[in-house]
Formats: sequence, C-alpha cells, structure tokens
Amino acid sequence: MASLREKMASGSEANLHCPVCCDIFKDPVLLSCSHSFCKVCLRRWWRRKEALECPVCKRISGKKHPPCNLALKNLCEAFLLESDQFKRLHKFLEEEEKARIAAVSAEERWKREVLKEKMDVLRREIAALSQIIRATKEELRAEDTFFLNNYKATAEQVQEQPLMGDPELLLGVLLDQAKHLGNLTFNILNKMAEASSYIPVILDPNTAHPRLNLSEDLSGVKRGRTVECPNNPERFDSFCITLGSQGFNSGLHSWEVELGHSSHWILGVAPESVKRKGHLGSHSGLWTMEFCKGKYKASSPSNSVSVLSVRNRIKRIRVCLDCETGVLSFSDLDSLIYSNSCTSTEALFAVIGTISFNDPLSPFSFSVAEMLFPPRVYENKGTAHARFTHILWVS
Repeated sequence: MASLREKMASGSEANLHCPVCCDIFKDPVLLSCSHSFCKVCLRRWWRRKEALECPVCKRISGKKHPPCNLALKNLCEAFLLESDQFKRLHKFLEEEEKARIAAVSAEERWKREVLKEKMDVLRREIAALSQIIRATKEELRAEDTFFLNNYKATAEQVQEQPLMGDPELLLGVLLDQAKHLGNLTFNILNKMAEASSYIPVILDPNTAHPRLNLSEDLSGVKRGRTVECPNNPERFDSFCITLGSQGFNSGLHSWEVELGHSSHWILGVAPESVKRKGHLGSHSGLWTMEFCKGKYKASSPSNSVSVLSVRNRIKRIRVCLDCETGVLSFSDLDSLIYSNSCTSTEALFAVIGTISFNDPLSPFSFSVAEMLFPPRVYENKGTAHARFTHILWVS
C-alpha cells in the first residue's frame, strides 16, 4: 500500500499538469475562474471553440490575454529541474552498476584463464604418465627377458617424470570480494561528490531575448523562433542574449560553454543595471567576447571593439571571473585567449547568447557548467597561461 507521503507527492505532481494537454504546464496562464492552462493550449482551445470559454468549467473569460500564473510556472520549473536531477542520478547509478559488474566479470575471466592454463599443464603430465604406464604393461606381458633387457631405460623414463602430489589451490584464485564490495556506499558517494564539483549555471529566462529558447533545466540556450513573452524590464529586446540567474561580487568563478559548430555566439558578464532595451553599442556596459562573421572580437565598457588573433576554431571556451583581482579571462583548453580588467560596484551576471539573424533554421545550443574549483590565470615568463585543477564536463 502506498504511503501517505507517496500519495501526497503523486497528487502534487498531478496539479502541475495542464487539463488540456495533460503535460507539465508550459507558460501557464490564469483565468478568472481560477483554472490554469498552458498558454498555447488555451489559445488552441479558444480558436477551436470560437469562444473564450474555460476548457474545464466552460465559464466565459473576460480577458483575451489572461495573466501569467507566475507561482505555478515557478513550481513547474522547479519540478522539472528536480526530475532532471533525479534522471541524472539514476543514470549515474546505472553506469556505476554496469562498471562494477564489468570489473567483476573481467576478474572472473582472467582467473578462469589462469585455472585453465594450470589444468592444461596437469592434463599433459597425466597423459605422459599414462603413456609410460601403458608401455610398461605391454612390456610386462612380453617375455621376462624383454622386460629385464629394457628395465634400465624404462626406469630412467619414469624418473624423468616429476612426482605428482595433490593439486594445490592457487593463491588469489578466488574473487576479490573486498575490492568489489568493501566500502561500496562510501566509494559511490565519493564519485558522486567528484562529479558534483561541476554544477550547472542556471540561466534566467526572464532576461532572455524572445528569439532564444532555454532548455528545460535552464542550463542551455539555443536560437529559435520568436516566442511571445512579457516585455518585462529585465528582458533584452534587441540583443539575442540572456543572463545567468546568479550574480557574483566576490570570489573566483569559472564556467565552460560548449560551442560546437556555432557560427555566431557571444559570452561574457554584465552588471544588473545593464541596458536591456533598444540597441546596445560598444559602450553598453557589457564585458564580452564574441564570434561573428568568422572573426573573434572582444569589448568592454571602457574599450571599443577589438579583433582577436585566434588561429583555430574554438569549440569549447572557459570564462573566468576573478572578483578579487577584477579580471575577466577567456581560455580555450589550457591557453589564454583574452583577458581584461573587469570591475564593478554591482554584482556581475554571466552573459550568453547568439546574434545570428541570418540562419534561423540552424539553431545552436550551449551547455554551461560552473566549476567549484575553477582555473586561475597566472603569469609565467611574460606569457599568460590558464591552470586547471580538474577537467570534467557536465552537460
């Protein structure tokens, strides 16, 4: 019988499903009758019915554009994020189980091979001794003089064969249970702790340009079709970028961005007071590095746009913000690409996005992860390098 807690959890999840599409709410809106629906589902329903009626109670709505149910939207996003984390945990444990079974199977195969080789040696020795015994019996059946004449040769042949004692159990032939089962929970938790050294950078959908689509777990973004969204003060309306949800004003922070084969992208940081509406020029308050029309460029509030000398195509980039020294740097694997002074009296937020308006049919996506033990940029004989304590990617 299901526990009360399980029933409550199941009931809570059911409240997060749209009555029309029966899926988790996406951009839920609230009618005057207190029923909520996905924005797209409600519009389709109204078009089909040719009336602004509620799909549940049939009451006519007085608003053609009902307000967003922000509380329900936040609950759904939190639920999806928790579900995604559970799926990742389940996948991690499945892979760990497969790895341990494979390790036990490999040890078993190796030890079976050792035993097989030992058995083959014993079989050859038994076969040789059996051959001598058969030959001796045949000689005994012959005349006595024949056996006596060949006695010396037969005795030497027998003496050449080592005496076979009782088979001994080989050392280490049993499976190493202590290796595979000892501290099993502790070892798995250690691996989970190592994996969690890299956590997703959560992006803020309320700042995203209408042509940017964020992933369900809010850790990735891709260029897509324009979607209808509130023209809230936080949202960028002309520059296809979005901000991270967490601001940084102290410490050292670093995140990686998987660029793939994207032809247009922009990365960096911005203060909370950055201009959100209208054209953003070179002095817009952003510290950025971008790739556009085959060229890598960098800009900051105090400097105009400069073209960077980059030989190879960058497919993964690390952004490092050191709030203590006031330095923002961009690195490709273990080499520094660009760094600049970056100081602000406000908290700085991660900037990520695409400015590709010419190729809407080929959207690209980012996967972002922040490192708890990020790289530090240091000087060595006049050459800047980036040192990384760990190399691990979380998608």
